[in-house]
Amino acid sequence: MARSIGVSQPLLYHYFPSKDALIARVVERLYDDRWKPEWRDGLRSGDVPLQDRLETFYLDYSGTILTREWTRILFFASLAGMDIYKRHQTIVRDRALRPIARELRREAGLARPDAPAAADLELAARLHGAIFQHAVRRWVFDMPAPRNPTAALREEIAFFLQAARALLIERHDPQRAIVMAAQ
Repeated sequence: MARSIGVSQPLLYHYFPSKDALIARVVERLYDDRWKPEWRDGLRSGDVPLQDRLETFYLDYSGTILTREWTRILFFASLAGMDIYKRHQTIVRDRALRPIARELRREAGLARPDAPAAADLELAARLHGAIFQHAVRRWVFDMPAPRNPTAALREEIAFFLQAARALLIERHDPQRAIVMAAQ
């Protein structure tokens, strides 16, 4: 690897004490440094409909984070057994999935929206995974992007929200789900 970037291996290890330290720095540079603090605040902005907040977040996130280089590094490093994916998932869970799960609960009118359960986080992860899959299809499998990527992303979010609301209510408030189904 050192040779491919034009430096000697001892020089590389002078700056990075281990392969894991080097990988951690790559993740930091390609992911952490690109993370925008306003994304989290935007996800929490209760005066804007959740669908609009998710669209704003994922349109910007996709263009900023889900680039060719990041998607390929994450995908192939994960297949190679490197720890990048675990680090990435921790950041995504804390900075995106938790706020999304809270807002899903709040929008569904559930008690204690600030206390999402593990299943609620998993539900939010499904949306994130669907968005990531668009990048994998394009940047890993070299499949063409949808004719209108923005419209495809919006459809993905609308589809998710419709199903997520119903599922959350059914899971956390079965009586309300029965009443809603009867209407």
